[in-house]
Amino acid sequence: SLASKTSLASRGETGLRTDRVAGSALDELQHTVESSGVSGAAPRMTTAKQSVKATIPHSQEKAGIVPRFLVIKRIDEGNFDKVSPFVISKSLFGLIGNLKSIKKSKEGLLVETVSEAQARRLLQVKQINNFNVIVEAHRCLNYSKGVVSCSDLLNCSIEEILNEMETEGVINVRRIKKEDKWRAC
Repeated sequence: SLASKTSLASRGETGLRTDRVAGSALDELQHTVESSGVSGAAPRMTTAKQSVKATIPHSQEKAGIVPRFLVIKRIDEGNFDKVSPFVISKSLFGLIGNLKSIKKSKEGLLVETVSEAQARRLLQVKQINNFNVIVEAHRCLNYSKGVVSCSDLLNCSIEEILNEMETEGVINVRRIKKEDKWRAC
């Protein structure tokens, strides 16, 4: 017998909890929750096989949620490797106030903001301490993935599930079929 599960990729605010999806019309949902490797990051939902890939909407305005994790990249040559962390910290503090965390990464500076207003201000920054920069949402830390197992969804189309769950921040749905190896004839 084949058991069917529906996978939901959701773009969530900070602190996305499993009851965010459960708060809708679906009462009998089962979730697998995993904490991301970034310190202070909100829990994210994921599949056991890690086979669901996050789908990023074309515009952040469509989802209506401001990203919490941002990446600051230098436009001109070089990166922030040889720039003093004190200079970076003081410059960012002067522009937008205290940040939750600032870390150097391959892409640039990974910044975790404290509030939505702070993230909006940081997205508008074009220059930090005489360095021309571009600020973008991190490509995967602002998204959550989850598996919803609900027999009521077996007869619903993927498009219907996506349309009904769009208000919950769901941006991608796909079915996962799993063969039950342990079931007797």
